[in-house]
Amino acid sequence: MPILSIRAPACCVLLLCCWSVSAQQSLALSCPVCHGGSAASVPGLQGYDVDALADRLRAYRDGEQPGTAMPRLVRALSDAQIARLAAAVAGVDSP
Repeated sequence: MPILSIRAPACCVLLLCCWSVSAQQSLALSCPVCHGGSAASVPGLQGYDVDALADRLRAYRDGEQPGTAMPRLVRALSDAQIARLAAAVAGVDSP
């Protein structure tokens, strides 16, 4: 997978790759494009608990957590897809 130099392609991957565990693991590799730097406005994901991360993603999806890109990126994901994505980002075995 080529290294992405802009955010839009990485965000589009989220919508296309949420159907299998291996897809979530691959997708998790694109999260640092936005969340791996030192930008103050985009929080890093280091040290996030898998359950807290899944809760945050569900909150974005359900409109309970405001955001710019994340609500759009996760709005079509099921609870199971969110759980697998959170596990992949947190580096733990998928539920």
